[in-house]
Amino acid sequence: MIHALADDFSGAAEVGGVAARYGLTATILTDPSRHSDTDLVVIDTGTRSLGPRPAAAVVEEVLRRRTPALRTGWLFKKVDSVLRGPVVAEIAAILLRCHCRVRTRHRGSATGCPERS
Repeated sequence: MIHALADDFSGAAEVGGVAARYGLTATILTDPSRHSDTDLVVIDTGTRSLGPRPAAAVVEEVLRRRTPALRTGWLFKKVDSVLRGPVVAEIAAILLRCHCRVRTRHRGSATGCPERS
């Protein structure tokens, strides 16, 4: 399963649309405690307009709630194409919570946490 975090609903919808284009099933959640069996679960964290500390706290809480589901698969962080929002704080929170390796990709996205050891 692939999980994705987006800081607003339009970013979440964009990731879900890309998944659908490639034949994957996708669910967009605004409540991270909800369950889904789709290929991709995109969580709208609603952090775009928050400051760095509150945004990091939200991301940490989302990851805490999703921990069982995150034990396998991938975690994808959707980043706004012009870097709006507290991008660094959110990625730092992911790295601290996941203890993961990171792969980056240009044009607005960073990926990480493939098969945590």
